[in-house]
Amino acid sequence: ANNKFNTFGLWDKSLNSSIRYRPDLGVNFGIGAAYKMLSLDISTNLGFSEDHISNSIYRDIQGRVLASKHYVRFRYQYYYGYKIDYITGYEADLLDAYETRTDIRTFQFGLQYLYSFNYGKFSLKAPFAMNERQKQSAGSFVAGAGFHMYTLDADSALIPNDLALLTANENTFSELNVVSLMANFGYMYSIVIKGRFFITLGLIPGIGIKNGDYRVGNRIPMTSSLALGAQSMSAIGYNGMRIFVGLQLFTNYYYLPLDKDLKSSVLEGRSALYFGYRF
Repeated sequence: ANNKFNTFGLWDKSLNSSIRYRPDLGVNFGIGAAYKMLSLDISTNLGFSEDHISNSIYRDIQGRVLASKHYVRFRYQYYYGYKIDYITGYEADLLDAYETRTDIRTFQFGLQYLYSFNYGKFSLKAPFAMNERQKQSAGSFVAGAGFHMYTLDADSALIPNDLALLTANENTFSELNVVSLMANFGYMYSIVIKGRFFITLGLIPGIGIKNGDYRVGNRIPMTSSLALGAQSMSAIGYNGMRIFVGLQLFTNYYYLPLDKDLKSSVLEGRSALYFGYRF
């Protein structure tokens, strides 16, 4: 069972106002199989979703390649239809009238590569592909690179007129286009208890360059500037000789400053609960 999520946030530091949008949440159920370096998972939604946003469209395709020392992730995401998830600095009693926005569209495309330096003792496959078993606690530095393309557009400003603060820069924000290239370096560690139970924690910050433009009334280009982000990979579970069960969480955060006061951010990822049998 897995849940995929993504949010977009916008805030004005000078006025301490912010807003965050997300699509409907849902849970997909599926089956998977793995043999040596090959694995395949297929899942679909069985009606376990919020369905608060009418005529919404979600296309979310993700793939991973896991080897002893290599990790590659690919994703393609198209979401049409969002709702307000969090808001501050505006009239709270007007929130219900603008809770959903069926005109907001986002597109994401990303590639990520990581290399594990201590692959002889630390297993990437054990907590995330479950076709290896790590018997003792160990960790590893990881390094790599990532490419991220993100677009957002709406038919009108993300801040509705009746909620807007007249002096806020974000009032007319309605579009964002950004491409970033980042280098990543971080650390991962697996705590193994009695050779079966494990907790894996990983934090991989990223730094690089970004370019693109955004619209606040007029289209404003972004000059090539610093791109910041962070990736986390965590898991907890039981990895026995035959039976394995656990919970995984993957997140990617991108910080996208637009000008001195106006900032934006993108958060995407997925969580998964699984139960498996090893033949």
